[in-house]
Parts: sequence; C-alpha cells; structure tokens
Amino acid sequence: MINKIKILPEEIKDIKSESVVFGKNNVLKAIKLGKVKSVIFSVDAPKSLKDEIEKYSEISEIKIEEFEGNNKELGIFCKRPHGILVIALLNK
Repeated sequence: MINKIKILPEEIKDIKSESVVFGKNNVLKAIKLGKVKSVIFSVDAPKSLKDEIEKYSEISEIKIEEFEGNNKELGIFCKRPHGILVIALLNK
C-alpha cells in the first residue's frame, strides 16, 4: 500500500541528511540487499514501476510513500539536474 505524503520543510532536512539511492535499478538492488528503510515515488511514476518495487518492498516490510510532486519536482528537491521517479532512504 502506497501512502501519499507531502514533505514539509522540517522533513526536508531529515531526508537530505539520509543516505539515498536514486532510480529503479539502484532502488531494487538496495531492497534486495536489505539496506532500505523507505521508498518514495514521484506522483507520476509509472504503475509498472510502482508495482515491481512494491512487490519487493512488501516482502521486506519497507515503508512506501508517494511524493506529492512530479518527477521533475522530486529531482529539484533532491538537487539533481533531471527528473527522479523513485528514491530509497537507506538504513543507517
């Protein structure tokens, strides 16, 4: 189940201080290695991508959330020069 989130200014600091991986392949690899505590999708991520990552996340009981912006906004939020469909916050 995907929970929709609105990231508040005080949460930005928390997410930016975390270890983060970007992109489908990197996120899937980190999930399979047991390194992920949370996955965040952009609102416009394809359903096929969400379904695939959600399948692996459920097995590992990883929290799944949806950013209330599109991939370009998530990219800007993550200080990247391109859109980002999915990120994973890693365990410390």
